[in-house]
Amino acid sequence: MVLEFSDTAILHAVQTFHPIPLYYMDYFVRALTELGSPLLWFFLVAFFYWKGKEKESFHLMNLIVFSVLVVGAAKELFHKPRPSVEEGFRVLVHERFGGFSFPSGHSTTMAAIFGYFLNHKNKLIVFGLGIATILVAYSRVYLGAHFPSDVVVGVALGTLIGMSNNKVLKRFEDYSFKLSKLQDEVLIGIFILIVLVLLFLAPQFVYIGLFFGYYGGFFLFREIEFKQKRISKSDVMTKTVIGFLGMALLTFPIILMPYSLSDTIQFGLMLVLGLWVSVIVPVLYEKALNPSKH
Repeated sequence: MVLEFSDTAILHAVQTFHPIPLYYMDYFVRALTELGSPLLWFFLVAFFYWKGKEKESFHLMNLIVFSVLVVGAAKELFHKPRPSVEEGFRVLVHERFGGFSFPSGHSTTMAAIFGYFLNHKNKLIVFGLGIATILVAYSRVYLGAHFPSDVVVGVALGTLIGMSNNKVLKRFEDYSFKLSKLQDEVLIGIFILIVLVLLFLAPQFVYIGLFFGYYGGFFLFREIEFKQKRISKSDVMTKTVIGFLGMALLTFPIILMPYSLSDTIQFGLMLVLGLWVSVIVPVLYEKALNPSKH
């Protein structure tokens, strides 16, 4: 009862306070909340990958996927409803994938990124990510998507996930990611298990296509020993711009028309998006465009 009263009181207080005109405040906070979107951080995954930092890209993707799965499992376990208009709250966002409220997925994802980079040598980056985590948590409450307890637990959970991820990575620093030495039966079993886990726990079904596309391309290149050549900073920039333009074209339909596109179409777009990052751009740039500087 105490927690429920505190949740309600704090949520009302947050939604009432707006230091700038309400109209502008609503749009500003809508923009802030996207910092916690897994899709946004996939752009960083792509940037690392195209820059030739495949392992860093792979580990960051694992962090995002693990955060999504943990949040999905927790929501299915607790079944806590989101704030509603009937309870007297302002609900400014309606989640495309619906689902339950506890814990906050956006807060967990953003905090996981913060925890992952917590030991980064550039303290300005750490500070910036910490501020971003607070802003995302605040935005989820202000927009009426979550109760305060949802974001508090989300931040704590995400930070723990990010910090734990770094400890696990130290044991796999020299791992080659080649799967050819494993038995085919084991690979098939692992793949089926992953599919079942994703289908059951991932609240955003269409994201599964993104995961499959990225991981499929990543391990395919490990098997055929395809290596991205070292290129100059200007070529990296050109490669990134081309890649991001393609990513934007694939993601805009989902962002702009989330309710008009079927899950199947969105799944397909996400699958192509994953392949675009892990396979299409590297092959297109290194084989077709043939950069002059290496």
